Amino acid sequence: MTFISIVENNARHLEIITKHLQQNTNYNLLSTATNGFEFLEFCYGSKQLPNVVLVDVEMNVMDGVTLVDFLHQFYPSIKCIAVTSHDHKEMIEDMMACGAMGVVFKFFTVDETLAKPESFGLSNKFEPLDTAIKAAIANEFYLDSLIEMTDRNMMRQLNRMQLLTQRQLQRIANDVFGLADREYEVALLYAGTNAKQDDIAEMLCMSVQGLRFILTNIYKKMGVTDRMELTFLCNRKGIVKNARNIVGKERM
Repeated sequence: MTFISIVENNARHLEIITKHLQQNTNYNLLSTATNGFEFLEFCYGSKQLPNVVLVDVEMNVMDGVTLVDFLHQFYPSIKCIAVTSHDHKEMIEDMMACGAMGVVFKFFTVDETLAKPESFGLSNKFEPLDTAIKAAIANEFYLDSLIEMTDRNMMRQLNRMQLLTQRQLQRIANDVFGLADREYEVALLYAGTNAKQDDIAEMLCMSVQGLRFILTNIYKKMGVTDRMELTFLCNRKGIVKNARNIVGKERM
């Protein structure tokens, strides 16, 4: 039995994925969330974590790239699969660098009158998603063939281990700020989300006053004075990864 969570911003897409997982006896749907921070609230408060989490890329409060990057550092046992309407190489590179075990295109949201699965060599619209879940459990990376069709050289250009190594070196370089583990965790949540102080404090089981004390230390060590400066510095230094501004319309 594979325990799965879904983090999906689009209510209709969430409904479609949920229905598919609930119909498959090999899956146990553990939780759903509409953004990355909401899912982290579940993780911090739950004794049972999912084996796999399906992550939308573009979300409010905390986007998919930031979530995957955070989970890779603080919840490494959770295998992340990006489920997206975009096939941009930069987005895939970011997800791979942050530790995602797969990238799946949201073909299952397309009306079958517009595109039939067999015309893409698939037996059903959920085949890539199911394959990605199996691959993640086996600790293997999966890139949806529907994405690769748009750029047949993409897989040759992408090197997951190289991207992961570059990301790790980036993290090591930022140790120069001398943040303690808890300070680093707070910095990621405060600079990588739009969550309120009250919500971050509650999730981390601390008082707002305690959170503000940690933030004061972070500001001092990083040479910033407020959240805006902290967010700018964290993004510039790559301490926090965010979803890029993807140009172009979704396929659906």
